[in-house]
Amino acid sequence: MISASFLIGSSIGDYDLLDCIGEGAFGTVFRGTHIPTGTGVAVKVLRLGATLEEVREFENEAQLLARLTGTTNVVELLDSQTTSVTNPRLLGSAVPFPIQFHVMELADRSLDYLLAHRDKIPWTERILHYRNVALGVHQMHLRDIVHRDLKSSNCLLFSRPRHVVETKVSDLGRARDLTQASGAQLSSYSIGRGDPRFAPPEFLWMQGIDQGQAHRCSDLYGLGSLLFEVATGQGLTGIALQPRLGIIAADLRLPSSRWPVKYRSRIPEIRNWFDVAYQVFAAELPASIRTEAVALVRQLCDPDPDRRTPYTRAGNSTVPNNDLNWIVRRIDILGKLLTTISQGRHS
Repeated sequence: MISASFLIGSSIGDYDLLDCIGEGAFGTVFRGTHIPTGTGVAVKVLRLGATLEEVREFENEAQLLARLTGTTNVVELLDSQTTSVTNPRLLGSAVPFPIQFHVMELADRSLDYLLAHRDKIPWTERILHYRNVALGVHQMHLRDIVHRDLKSSNCLLFSRPRHVVETKVSDLGRARDLTQASGAQLSSYSIGRGDPRFAPPEFLWMQGIDQGQAHRCSDLYGLGSLLFEVATGQGLTGIALQPRLGIIAADLRLPSSRWPVKYRSRIPEIRNWFDVAYQVFAAELPASIRTEAVALVRQLCDPDPDRRTPYTRAGNSTVPNNDLNWIVRRIDILGKLLTTISQGRHS
């Protein structure tokens, strides 16, 4: 596969490509300029030689972003095109070849950059960024779209007037429209689609399924893992399960028909493994939010996906499947606790 980085300094459509600001699984992101207006934009170009599956996911991202137009906390799609480019240095001739690209609003940086310097970031600011991401996922779920690859590097920061910084969900290449039939083989969903350091544990045991509620519960885990990342800078799954990869591998050497039962039997043990990670998490939290934050992450990241939503003693969910306002309210409690302690110190 050929990187699109050779396009730096050239133009495609109405856009000048100034420099490369990121490389994804099958695309290169450029800082660009919309030539007619001079507006700064982000241009995501599909690499040459992309597979049919990668082309499908690239086009799917544009379709989903178009459906999410008007949301406040999902990155905005400005344009999506296919054009022709000629580069004799690359192909040895002047034969034009097609380039597919998306144009999106230009961010200042991604959330992972901020978290690399998290010790300098007040917790009130960190919680605000986290709330904005949760709101973005809520907006996606309300339109029957699931992200399936939540982590700080897929959350973008935008500077606004009066020192306001907005946080938006981005990188929908692995997202899924729940109103549409599956675009991949059902077996491909068993291991999930995202980074294994942040993946729900059921995916490591090959227990992912292509059902709407399962995908939503995967996003719930992603939100819990993101709060863990906001505190520690690391992925929850990587911390909790990296030392147990040998156990997981041994389980997967069993006949595949036994994997579901094996995973269900492991759930109490997996909860204990996660306890070590939660101790790391708690140590990074301000005392004022420690109890509430740990409780929230424990719920969102329970190895039993059915226990990630609020439920009654009878086992019935207390919220609609696509409603994440309950998470936003829990985050607001964290923000109020932080604000109350801060005001008390200055009174």
